[in-house]
Amino acid sequence: MVGARSGRQVAVTDTTDGARRKFRREIQSGTNALRVLAVLASSARPLYGVEIIRLLTEADRARGIEEGTVYHILRSFFEQGLVMVQTRPTGNGPPRKYYVITSAGQEALSGWIGDWTQAREAVDSILTPPGA
Repeated sequence: MVGARSGRQVAVTDTTDGARRKFRREIQSGTNALRVLAVLASSARPLYGVEIIRLLTEADRARGIEEGTVYHILRSFFEQGLVMVQTRPTGNGPPRKYYVITSAGQEALSGWIGDWTQAREAVDSILTPPGA
C-alpha cells in the first residue's frame, strides 16, 4: 500500500499496529487515573501504593498497571489536592506513604465518572448498529 503523504510503501499492518498502540496509550492514560481515584474512593481506609496496584490488578488482570504509573498518578493527585498523604513509620525500613481521597478528589471522581459515561455512550452509539 502506498503511504498517503509520502508516496513511499507502507505496510498496512505496521501502520495499523502503530495507530492501535497510540490509541491504547491515550485511552490508558485517562482510564488509569480514573481507576486509581476510584480505588481510593472505594476504600474505607488509607491505602499505600502497592495495595492500590494489587487492587487494580485483581480487578482487571488483562490490563494491569505499572508501578511507576501509579506513583506518577498519585503524585499528580497530591499536587492537585485530590488526595492527602499520610506518612507512617514501618518499624523496619523507610516510612510508608498512605493515600486518602479528599473531598476535592471525590468531586473530581464524580465528574470523571459522568465524563466517562458520556464518552462511552457516544462511542457505543456509533459502534452499535441501531436495533442491535
